[in-house]
Amino acid sequence: MFLKFQRLNCLDVKELDFVAQAPGYGGSKKLESVEAEAGKKNYQNRLYLWQVFFASPNEWWDQRKRKLNPKQPDFKHKDTCEALWLSKYDPPWVKRQLQLLDSKMAEGGRSVGHRSRVTTWIYDE
Repeated sequence: MFLKFQRLNCLDVKELDFVAQAPGYGGSKKLESVEAEAGKKNYQNRLYLWQVFFASPNEWWDQRKRKLNPKQPDFKHKDTCEALWLSKYDPPWVKRQLQLLDSKMAEGGRSVGHRSRVTTWIYDE
């Protein structure tokens, strides 16, 4: 089994060397630009998720107070299971919106994740 693993590693290294020596391959500069583009896309997706969150916060579980592990998300969508973590790199508007949302929820006596999706019905008698 060890020999098979070694052979696979040798093949991988040869293939990587071949790619690195191919004409027109930019090496680390190209890799850096790909990583920068991926980081930019990741950041845009994150901002989009924050916008989705603030558009309908009742569709998300607020797990900030119940987190046992820092790797757990701060907010999790109830249907799609998408996750959001608070970060020091979040734009200032995210923190301001959260403060506003928290103060509104405190007035109503409920947190984001505990609000019912079902509207309370009022019956006329």
